[in-house]
Amino acid sequence: MLTMGSPKPASLINTVFPEKANSVFIAALILGVTFIGVPLIGRYWLSIEPYQVNLAICLGVALILSAFGAQATLRIGGLILAGTAAIVIGLYQILENQGLLLCFR
Repeated sequence: MLTMGSPKPASLINTVFPEKANSVFIAALILGVTFIGVPLIGRYWLSIEPYQVNLAICLGVALILSAFGAQATLRIGGLILAGTAAIVIGLYQILENQGLLLCFR
């Protein structure tokens, strides 16, 4: 019950997508961009295998998608993965099954 001085309860859209970015959102974006950029740049100076670069890039993309509210659930046999882990595994499987490499050999 609302009284004259009590604040209005937050709507669902404001709960899911707050008006102000919080520290977790900003940290996820920074880490996501880092996980995408560092393997691509480091590939030229270090001997990193292409599948490792793909996995790091998938992790970066998954962090950015999760920061904006993306959700996924993956069941493999008796193992259930949810959230960012499911997004990473799903993206990595798509890349590997399509034979795509995001870096130059």
